[in-house]
Amino acid sequence: KLVVLPILLSHIIVHGFNWTFTHNGHQFVNIHLDSDHVRTPCSLDTVCVPITFSKLYCDLLHCADRDREIQDILREQACGFFFELPMVCCPYGKVSVEPYCDINGDLKSGL
Repeated sequence: KLVVLPILLSHIIVHGFNWTFTHNGHQFVNIHLDSDHVRTPCSLDTVCVPITFSKLYCDLLHCADRDREIQDILREQACGFFFELPMVCCPYGKVSVEPYCDINGDLKSGL
């Protein structure tokens, strides 16, 4: 039985999860389906995205250097790499269409 979720996040459509974003002037479409980037499949309720597009994991990055438990959580959720960025299995509702933080964990203003 197919269940359609009524959640829309700008260019992200949870049903089928079509996701397009721009990185360094280049447009990428559905990298979560690309085996060149995704090494480990995610569970059915999550999607593999660059960590900077994950609101959930961006919030944890600022503590990762000094908190072993957070390091373990991030390691367990790792699913691949998008160029230099680690990718994590993120719940659909916690994925941003714009980078939510930089790789150092500094949150962007206004988010």
